Amino acid sequence: MMSFGAYAQKGVDTGTPFGSGEDSVRCITNISLFVPYAKAGNFKDAYEFWYQAYTECPGAHKDIYLYGVRIMDWKINTEKDPAKKAALIDDLMKVYDTRVKYFGNDRMERIGLLLVRLLIISALREIMQTRKCIMLGWVK
Repeated sequence: MMSFGAYAQKGVDTGTPFGSGEDSVRCITNISLFVPYAKAGNFKDAYEFWYQAYTECPGAHKDIYLYGVRIMDWKINTEKDPAKKAALIDDLMKVYDTRVKYFGNDRMERIGLLLVRLLIISALREIMQTRKCIMLGWVK
């Protein structure tokens, strides 16, 4: 009996949208599972499926990025640890970079979204820094 596991490859490794063999099935399954959760605003349940699709088959579908930004926003907003929050902000920027790599034909939309995000992130960092200063008694 033949096993197809040895021939399966992730889309990120092969340069194809979905990969091949079992990995292509897993990619399509993960996309079909995270999208309904994300549409319903259930980002907690969407995250693992989204992350698998994002890391294994990043060129498969634009929804990986459209919903990925919302999922990452949710993770950023629910994280309490400032260091982890900063790392998640960096991860959000990587999502934008990866979107450009795989779906770079929508240049103006991409630039506009990125500028808005950068402004929001800059404001969040400033607020976090101000709160830290207030908590430490540096600002009254």
